[in-house]
Amino acid sequence: MDRRELEMYVEDKYEMLRSLNIYERNIDIKMTKNFVLSLTGPRRAGKTYNLYNIIKANNYEKSLYLNFEDIELVDTNPKDILNIVKNYVEIFGNEPDYILLDEVQNVLGWEKVVRELHESKKYHIVVTGSSSKLLSREISTSLRGRSLTHFIMPLSFTEYLKFKDFHIPSHLSSTLVSKIKNHLSRYFMGSFPDVALEESLAPRFYEDFVNLVIFKDIMERYSIRNSWLIKFMFKSMISSTSKEFSIHKLYNTLKSRGVDVAKRTLYQYSEYFNDAFIFFFVKKYYPSLRKRELSIPKIYPVDPGIAHHFGIRDRGRLLENVVFLELIRRSGYENVFYWKNGGEVDFIVVKNDKPVEGIQVTFELNDENRSREVKPLISFSKATSCKKLKIITWDQRNDLVVNNTKISVVPLWEWIMTNH
Repeated sequence: MDRRELEMYVEDKYEMLRSLNIYERNIDIKMTKNFVLSLTGPRRAGKTYNLYNIIKANNYEKSLYLNFEDIELVDTNPKDILNIVKNYVEIFGNEPDYILLDEVQNVLGWEKVVRELHESKKYHIVVTGSSSKLLSREISTSLRGRSLTHFIMPLSFTEYLKFKDFHIPSHLSSTLVSKIKNHLSRYFMGSFPDVALEESLAPRFYEDFVNLVIFKDIMERYSIRNSWLIKFMFKSMISSTSKEFSIHKLYNTLKSRGVDVAKRTLYQYSEYFNDAFIFFFVKKYYPSLRKRELSIPKIYPVDPGIAHHFGIRDRGRLLENVVFLELIRRSGYENVFYWKNGGEVDFIVVKNDKPVEGIQVTFELNDENRSREVKPLISFSKATSCKKLKIITWDQRNDLVVNNTKISVVPLWEWIMTNH
């Protein structure tokens, strides 16, 4: 790319960005020159638009944005990137303060030039990579401790409301609460930005999304030929949304159908789905780390719309999926578990390796399920001395006191819009 081509490329990007309606996300990305920031997450979750937000929040004229999937940058090599930075200075009369490299995996040897640019400590550098060719852990490995990773998820509910141009006033009337609940029921059907902006596109969006994950991020990346097995595994995982997912049971099911596959292969494939950011696996809590790792996990898609689109209509399971995703936004994936000792507590939150909160999730708390939801919380509290107990429902609010132990019953819409 010569100077004239670079000037046109950069000016075209500036013009495009100024004309875009870029919604602000609730993502706290602290810019620093001491580390390279890497943005990772599932396809279509908004990594590129987060780069746009960084440019918008700072000076356009000091931001060099390069998308290596653009036709102008096909066959770019590491030296080309250094030349682009030099030409930028000649054209615009100043160093770029921000260098944003989108889909950086398309440049063979990208890590060498990024390390060189970073070592100068002159730039804020942000990179994104597609999971089909570059995992987040591979970015960290390639940059040898020089990177900080930000995981970009689909929209939180408060972000979803922004995308719907729904502004929350300080005082809520019953009518406004009803509107919020209506949006929340739609949020169950999809939280990706594209779906929020155009709900009618959801069926096509999810078909394309899952096909890309299966064929590009898993089969192509790992040279897997058996598409039937990968698709069968995906369907089995979806059907287990908000439930325990046992590789052993899946293995026995396949064996009963005459499918010859090693159990080790199934474990590998489940990790591939996790690496592609389509499913999370939640471990059972034990004080022993070894027991946690060997426990049968519960499984949750990265977006409730995936489960909904592929056949899950149980509102309680979708509600549980939504609560889980909000919990990992607040506390981190590594700090959310489930608890099981007789009865089950859907989620426990751990801080400094100590349980600090127990949460049950049910669409409605009634006489039929009250004992099933309450007793495990009481048992959990006694076993761990954790006193912060909660039951999240669709729209109930109450405080229960059982055996001198308080349990807060809160509606989802209120809990998900409040920082606790």
